[in-house]
Order: sequence, then structure tokens, then C-alpha cells
Amino acid sequence: MLLLVRGEPRVGLVSSDKGATELLLKSVRGNFKFVPLEIGSAATPSFPSADFDAFILVFGEPPETSVRFFAECIEAVPHIPILGVSSLDSTHVVELLKCGMADHLAPPIDSDLLKRKLIRMIQHEPGTVLESALLDSLPRMPISAPAKPSLRKCARAPVPVGSPAALKVLDHGVHLKIVDLSVPTHDAPGGLCAEADPAASKQLPVAQWANKAMLSVQIQLPAHVSPQIIPARARVVRTLPSPSQALRLGMQFWLDRMRDEGLLQRFWLKCHVTNRTRTAAKTGRGALPA
Repeated sequence: MLLLVRGEPRVGLVSSDKGATELLLKSVRGNFKFVPLEIGSAATPSFPSADFDAFILVFGEPPETSVRFFAECIEAVPHIPILGVSSLDSTHVVELLKCGMADHLAPPIDSDLLKRKLIRMIQHEPGTVLESALLDSLPRMPISAPAKPSLRKCARAPVPVGSPAALKVLDHGVHLKIVDLSVPTHDAPGGLCAEADPAASKQLPVAQWANKAMLSVQIQLPAHVSPQIIPARARVVRTLPSPSQALRLGMQFWLDRMRDEGLLQRFWLKCHVTNRTRTAAKTGRGALPA
């Protein structure tokens, strides 16, 4: 039995080959919700990024159009993993993988292997899914194991008033204040509390967000910490009471770029140290060791 993270994942299928499209649809029937998409000059900007868990891109002949589409896709929606299906030579496949393609499958299509590759991409799991004696010594992805629970594994750090951080929800152009923060760990996504002022709260599609839709967001740390924008994906898991009339949202988030992990960890640690120092000053016990 194949167990997935969130019900029936939505997979965008991008192919100009009707035969390949029909074959792929039959291969994973019942496990994924496939949405056929066409390559076009305006295709990528129209992708509703929060609605897809993965893309399958079938490289056509000639492959240049598919490669351009791939380049546009990883620029517009970098958080959505892409499985390439092609007969390209290994040199080009390696370059595509180095540039952001999550996985690759060469024809003829093995339906079981296709399912396993899609699940590995969507669950962000390591390990091989290929049945091969050559790879027996490598770790296996637990395809039949239940998905790991999304639980926080590290303490929240209140964001100090003097070091404000913000969250921009790209899908709606909304800016929220980050009240507290926990960083992603090996076993769990990051967590944060985002606050909207009373006026903005009335404009937010809270009911839609509370349905755990995946949102494209940007995390903005204080300028004196880093001027970089951190792209991420997030979903609302609960609404929280607030001391004022502001709306607070408890959210989980996943970073789009591995290189941002260290930057976020440093800010999280600074928040902890600042709060511990202020607490020590108020109690008159002196600074606590960092």
C-alpha cells in the first residue's frame, strides 16, 4: 500500500506528446490527481503554485522548448519538484538535475518506479527507490511506512521588537509580522506565528488558508541581520488568540533553498540570546550563557 503525505497529491503533467500523456495517466491512476498542462509562452506565470505537489515534464522533440519551459518553471515556482521524463543522454540529464530537476525517468515507463519516484519527491525523502542488486547497500526509502508526523522539534523563539521580521504571502500580496519562530529540523518543518493588524485581518482569506493550502511566501529578516529574501512554502495549521484585535496564524514552513537554513538558524539563535539577556536583566540575575 502506498501511503502519501496529504491525501491525493496534485501533479501537473506537462507534455506535447498525447501518447506519452495517456501512458502516464494510466500508470499512476488512483494514486495521484493528474492535471494536464500545455507548454506555452504564458504557461508558467499562470501556474497556481499552491495547488500542485509536483510536476512531470515530458521532454519533447526537439527538446529545446521543454528545456526553456523547465528553466521558466524553476524560476517561477522553485518549491515544486519536477520529474523529467526523457530519452536525453546522461550528460544532459545530469546537468538538468544539477540545475534543479528533482528526478528523472527514462522510457519505457515503469509504473511502479514512477509512483515511487513521485512519492519520494513529494515527501522529500532520501534513499533509493530502484530495485537493483547494484544498489542493495544503499539506504531505501520507506515507501510503505506512514508519513512522518509534522511536529516541531525545536523551541520557538519570540522575535524581539528591535529585530522585526516579516512574512510576505505572494499569492495574495499580504505582509504579516512574524511574532515567533522555530527553524526546520531533520524531522520537521519550521514553525512561526504570523500576525496581521485588525484592518488587514478583515481582508485575509482565512477560511481558504485554514484549509491547509500550501502558500508561496517570502521571509524577510531584519536588515541588520540580512538583506536577503528567503523564499519558502507555508501552510496555516491554526488561528491563535491575540492580546489585541490582531489576527495571529500558526504556520508551518519549508525553505526552498538549502543555503538559507544557516541564515535562519543564526537569526533564531540571536532571538533566543536577546530574550534570555532581557529576562536576566529584569530578574537581576545577570546574563545567562548563550
